[in-house]
Amino acid sequence: MQEVKAEGYYLANPIKFKIVNNEGNYTVEKIEDENATGEIKEQTTTEEDGIPTISITIEDEKIPTYDLQLIKIKKTTESTVSDDELIAEAETALANTEVEYLAGAKFKLYKGTEEIGAYTTDSTGTVTIPALYQYEEEKGIDQTYTLKEVLAPAGYAKVKDITFKVQEVDGALVLKEINEYGEETDSTRYTAEGNTIKLTIEDSPSFKLIKKDAETQTTIPNVKFAIYNVDNGEVPAVDSKGEIIGTKETINGEEYYTVSTDENGEITADLPE
Repeated sequence: MQEVKAEGYYLANPIKFKIVNNEGNYTVEKIEDENATGEIKEQTTTEEDGIPTISITIEDEKIPTYDLQLIKIKKTTESTVSDDELIAEAETALANTEVEYLAGAKFKLYKGTEEIGAYTTDSTGTVTIPALYQYEEEKGIDQTYTLKEVLAPAGYAKVKDITFKVQEVDGALVLKEINEYGEETDSTRYTAEGNTIKLTIEDSPSFKLIKKDAETQTTIPNVKFAIYNVDNGEVPAVDSKGEIIGTKETINGEEYYTVSTDENGEITADLPE
């Protein structure tokens, strides 16, 4: 007898057995076999109209689970500076920068080649996937998953696939990422809160311009640019929805569609590939 499916449980080991009739007393006797090491916990026999019915009990071990919460944010870019004081200022500015959460990122989750489900981040940039299986080394069962971003928010590039597993180490959940060579590394982009793994994923804007001072490398806000598509002449660039990027204004007698660097000296634009 081989158990072939038990959602949420480890499969019981196979059992090799025979039915023995001992002067009308029917029992199940397990046959020892190195390939069938399952156990029968209990058995009872009832008889109706001379027909015996044997009931046996076997036990399955529940697989420990966890919830995976994806948090999708805009990737921030640190300025490269050489002076220690400027580095400190840049780090302080970065720490005070409000995180921008990204809605509408679509993911698919796979276990091996099996698709588990499709998920989309909400207005807070989050989505929760419940009841994933923890990896337990002593079980020798592959409990790894692969997360694929199938659609990034408008103006952002998709992240690379993330293959990972989660296991309990010294009473706490730990997420390990697995590269294309099967090598495991401790992930640096998650936190564990109770039975929930919070995985933060950064999307890079598909186009970003950073305006800096040539000498100090500090960023410069409020600088205006106009972006053109020059594939077929020179026309104002359009975003992925086909709308012209920028605000129409006249500067020195010439008309432009302008975009300005923000307080961090950056411009991000939804330029199509």
